[in-house]
Amino acid sequence: MSWSMILPMVRALTLSHLHFFYQAAQFLTSYSIGGQEIQRIHYGDEQDDCGADRQPCHDCRVIKGQFHVVGCDGEECPVCHGQVLSCDCPYDEDDGN
Repeated sequence: MSWSMILPMVRALTLSHLHFFYQAAQFLTSYSIGGQEIQRIHYGDEQDDCGADRQPCHDCRVIKGQFHVVGCDGEECPVCHGQVLSCDCPYDEDDGN
């Protein structure tokens, strides 16, 4: 699929659609990793200072104390403390990782 086909779909997203993703992220409080339920890390509680006291997340725009939107490149893995999107932890399939 080309960008010329994707861009109109992205532009069609409304604020209410985006609001749905923010709200849904707050209900997913843990990930199943290697068969264990592990609590997700709130924005601002990461090991490294990500600037949560000064600004929303650079990628998904959540504010301090909220969970990142699933798929955000700023979300820290609760096991290895790397980036959820690129770590090698054994996330169970139904989490969407």
